[in-house]
Amino acid sequence: MRLRIKILSSLAALALAGAASATTTWTLSPGSVTAGSGTSQATAALTGWANTGGSGNTLLQTQTLSPYGGGLGMTNSDVSTTPGDPNENTAPEHAVDNNDRVEMIALNFGAKKVNLSSLSIGYVGNQEFGYSTTYNGNYTVMAYTGSGTPTLLNNSWNLLGSSWQTVSTSNTTTGSKSTGISNSTYSSYWLIGAYNYLLGSATASAPTISSAIKLASVTGCVQGDVTSTGCTIVRPSSVPEPGSMALIGLALLGMISMRRRRQA
Repeated sequence: MRLRIKILSSLAALALAGAASATTTWTLSPGSVTAGSGTSQATAALTGWANTGGSGNTLLQTQTLSPYGGGLGMTNSDVSTTPGDPNENTAPEHAVDNNDRVEMIALNFGAKKVNLSSLSIGYVGNQEFGYSTTYNGNYTVMAYTGSGTPTLLNNSWNLLGSSWQTVSTSNTTTGSKSTGISNSTYSSYWLIGAYNYLLGSATASAPTISSAIKLASVTGCVQGDVTSTGCTIVRPSSVPEPGSMALIGLALLGMISMRRRRQA
């Protein structure tokens, strides 16, 4: 009887271990960042993007990411053009903003798929300083759900018809410093940035109040990790389902019972 209890307890522990995964937090900086350990480890390559290309400033090009107090900011390439983005090189537009150009940060996790569950904003324009122009902490989070590697270069921000989906967005007047992202999407490619009003049209009108944020970190789960609690896991095909583990347990108990009857 004691042996049966031990076997069933072990099977229950295995089933529970397969039902959750550990959260990992990536502190953002230019280039690439690695976080986690073992099955929870993943590396994200970061690039900045903004609509600075083309005669109408509708095409996406890569931009310069820089670390500042409070998190990761961006200076887009139209800072020195005429007509361009005249306040881009001054606070708060050294942050990721949507004034004149919409700026977002792409996170590429390579072969790993990640579910981002929260983000931390270390800086919000007008919540930090009293600028004459009002800024807020509105943001947009997107995930790529298509196959292969997405192409952003020379595309527009109107991405909703090309396998990108909006996972979370804040469109209020105050914004938030730290927030959860409620979703079940696992993807290798994510976009996080200032509130993106161009997703429905490459020439949409800008909001009355601009957004300016610095991203400090993102937190999420790596697909296939079964080491701890944190968020819902999507099991890889090589990990047995709890039902399979239960069947194995029943078979073991049957073998033990047969052996005992033979010895009786």
